[in-house]
Amino acid sequence: MGRAAERTGRARRPTVGAGLLAVAALLASGCTPAAGDEAFSSRWETTFDVSTRVVASGEGVVIVASDEGQTLAALNTRNGGTRWSLPFTPMPSAVTVRGDVVTVQQRLDSGVHVSAISASTGNPMWTRTANGGSVIGAFSDGRVATVRDDTVSISDVANVRTAEPWMPHPSCSVGTTQLSPGKDPWLAVLELCDDGPSHLIRLDDSLREVWRTPTATAARFDFIDGLVAASDDGANLTIVGDDGAIVQTLAGYVPPGSAVVHRTFEDDVVAVSASGELHPAAGYLRVQNDADLAVLSVVRVGDGPDTTFATAVGHDGALTPLTGDDYLLARQLGGTTVLTLWRWQTAGTPPDDIRSWPDTFAVDAGSAGRMTAVAIGDDGDLDYTLVDEAGGTRFASVRVAVVASAASARTAFELATSTDAAATSPTDAATTVHRDDGTVTAIRGSCLLALRPDGDPLAAADEAALLDAVFAAETSGACDE
Repeated sequence: MGRAAERTGRARRPTVGAGLLAVAALLASGCTPAAGDEAFSSRWETTFDVSTRVVASGEGVVIVASDEGQTLAALNTRNGGTRWSLPFTPMPSAVTVRGDVVTVQQRLDSGVHVSAISASTGNPMWTRTANGGSVIGAFSDGRVATVRDDTVSISDVANVRTAEPWMPHPSCSVGTTQLSPGKDPWLAVLELCDDGPSHLIRLDDSLREVWRTPTATAARFDFIDGLVAASDDGANLTIVGDDGAIVQTLAGYVPPGSAVVHRTFEDDVVAVSASGELHPAAGYLRVQNDADLAVLSVVRVGDGPDTTFATAVGHDGALTPLTGDDYLLARQLGGTTVLTLWRWQTAGTPPDDIRSWPDTFAVDAGSAGRMTAVAIGDDGDLDYTLVDEAGGTRFASVRVAVVASAASARTAFELATSTDAAATSPTDAATTVHRDDGTVTAIRGSCLLALRPDGDPLAAADEAALLDAVFAAETSGACDE
């Protein structure tokens, strides 16, 4: 399993807003990596002292929000430094970045409050209230597009309509509506009809139709790098260019209920369902969270065997694609949030994805008998089934992991077991905790283990022997204390 060293750094702790404190550490100098660098390498890391989430990104900037601190802040993607931090109450319901303009929507009793601030300075630019219909999005000049009763309108900062509203054809209704990303957004509407196909429509600033493209049974769409991907509830995906031409039509492969559409740097279109299914078989990055061990991995999937690019300690990992080849990983460490910017380089050296444990190995569990550990799941996963050699029956499942250091393993171990009324077993060479749900969590060196017995717990001596055997099977010496 490939492992990325977790690097830490110290910087002055600037106050960036009420309840929001950040520590930024530059992990690699320079913006252009040299040839021969790793395929996936960390650039900087920032830690917030309260739970924080990424809400928007643009060229050179990431916007993060803290519900606890009621704060919105802008980070520089070059080094993770804080540009500005502002209090927002109530917290925004939507945030977008278009050039130097950050538009913020807040739901109030009087309607949706929409304001704009400078992405570079945080200075206010304009503010207004959209008091009719659902807000589709805001333009940089303060105009707001809304939809109400199947009628699409655009109004200025004084809430005066700037053009005659647009309505769908008879026997049709308005489905998904969005403003395209970027500095010069355009309005896209999906028209759903009782009889006949749906249509994806581009409207100009005067709400006149620029083009109208049939999209079969599409029920929703999303933007992907200037293209529009419209999908239905079955297995069909229509890719439309900004000129209305159909770029590609895919049928029979898209998982039902696709929630995320993303385009990789190889120009392969992928659709990802909530369960992580992928179409087509193109390389794509996602996060695998392991709550039992408080470890998460960034994995490339969909193009041959899965490849683990990085492993880190934490919960609730989320990966946000930024511009170019940059990705922002957010993870929770107790009450703090850690953001790390990673760069994916196609010409870089891929990590060594050889397992740290063999595919199969023998386990001696003392008086409980000998067992065989058999790898299960996808390539690159470190999940095993323990099978009783005498009876051939499954005895338990085991999840193992290797992190960057013994200190990181200790952090993950304490994080994974902190919510359980657990008791430490003194009989094992590795620290062991029996969790409330029956899981046995253990640590040794830089290794972590979560054991789930199918039946009754083992006697202490047998459990110790089993854990010793699993840790001893690791091939790199990472479990040595």
